[in-house]
Amino acid sequence: MYRYHDKNGEYISLHDCKAEKIKFKNGVLSFYFNDGFWLYPNHFYNPTEKTLKTDAAKVKFHLAFEDKNDFSFYILSRINKKNYRKRLCTEPKIKKFIKKINAGKCSLEFLYMYATKGNDLKIIECVLWDKKKPKSEKCIIKLDSDRAEYCRNTLTETEW
Repeated sequence: MYRYHDKNGEYISLHDCKAEKIKFKNGVLSFYFNDGFWLYPNHFYNPTEKTLKTDAAKVKFHLAFEDKNDFSFYILSRINKKNYRKRLCTEPKIKKFIKKINAGKCSLEFLYMYATKGNDLKIIECVLWDKKKPKSEKCIIKLDSDRAEYCRNTLTETEW
């Protein structure tokens, strides 16, 4: 289905990319980006000197122990409107959370990804966008992944 499968994400960015579908199967957590992700100019398949977006793409995180306990989602909700700094951290049920995104009720915008020195533990800062209400909440994804695969087809002319 995808023409290119990059196993090195060094010259790829998920910043400001929205995942509109999530799938967990056979120890792989996949995020689907209808509007693609970014390829930096020094990526082998980017012949330009610009950061360009791909067409629809997918990122597959191969979980270290191939278990659903290798990843979790945390939503940081505002406690009240007066004090935006106070937040309540909740861990939604994984199946319900994925089902809500896959049903198109919300999307998950990736902001920043941090990895430990061995690159296995990843923390991803996100924004959970509710499509019904114009509302967003901060979200954190924690996953224990020993490798990732960035799947895509072509580059678009959309510049960063």
